[in-house]
Amino acid sequence: MNHCLLEVEVLEAPKIRYTQDNQTPIAEMNVRLEGLRPEDPAGELKVVGFGSLAQDLQNRGQVGQRLVVEGRLRMNTVARQDGIKEKKV
Repeated sequence: MNHCLLEVEVLEAPKIRYTQDNQTPIAEMNVRLEGLRPEDPAGELKVVGFGSLAQDLQNRGQVGQRLVVEGRLRMNTVARQDGIKEKKV
């Protein structure tokens, strides 16, 4: 089971787009996740919400705000412009 509950800080205002049929809103925003220990570096994640959750994120999500997000993590492999592949959560 892939389930997580994280406290994060919003880094940029949520951006909203719609599915191809213009029926379902999708919100995306980048957030910061603090390390477990003070010496651990912070990490960044992209949070995606669909439907009414997307509308709530757009209406309420503000830069600097701390949120508790619940969902699942997904790894993607992305090719950078220099040709190196990196994994993103």
